[in-house]
Amino acid sequence: MRDTANASLHAILRRRAHRLSRDELARRMGYRRVDEKLLARIDYVLGDALLGLDASHFDFRYSGDAFLVALCDALDIDPDLRAAEHARIRALVSHRNTAFRPVLFVDTGFRRRSEPVFALGLMEPRRWLRFDRAFVDQDLGRQFAVASERVISHYRDSGGVLPLWGVIQRYQFQYADTAVLIFDTEGRAVAETDAIRANRATTTLHGADATAVIKTPDGMSADDGAR
Repeated sequence: MRDTANASLHAILRRRAHRLSRDELARRMGYRRVDEKLLARIDYVLGDALLGLDASHFDFRYSGDAFLVALCDALDIDPDLRAAEHARIRALVSHRNTAFRPVLFVDTGFRRRSEPVFALGLMEPRRWLRFDRAFVDQDLGRQFAVASERVISHYRDSGGVLPLWGVIQRYQFQYADTAVLIFDTEGRAVAETDAIRANRATTTLHGADATAVIKTPDGMSADDGAR
């Protein structure tokens, strides 16, 4: 199959790489010693839509950017196509790294009575719903729509209750430093404010805040919800 002008660099790389063994491809890239770690890196880049530029892979020969250049050279990719796509992906990664990271706060109107602070700290992550890195690529209208869908599914799946925190009353969606959209439990936007209103619980370990090292089921740290 011939490469067409509108084919993506990712698709072209995968197609051309398929014609070679991974060992041969690695040697074309300038590696003399080929091991499983290197082959795994090649497979990762070829399988990643962002061609490994949004990850911290490194070996003693190539950084992420130089690795992509070497891979493209080994597969005889047009330099102009490679440079244009490289710049596009780098700009996208930069945007994801610097953009505000939206978050949903599950608001139960909680007021502490006799609940142990340590238990509240352990359960703190359940009050925060995060989105993947690609979420910020969308315009605000689409972000609001996805947040609304997330509210609906979370309320349904949780049965409208957060263990220890209580009955869910609303959801606060912070999408900018001083911009919060309030959703009711049916996913309807009902109000706006400038900050999430929440009494945040923390857990200390040997006098230090340990909330950041408590992992949620999706692998995020508890403290990620507050950023």
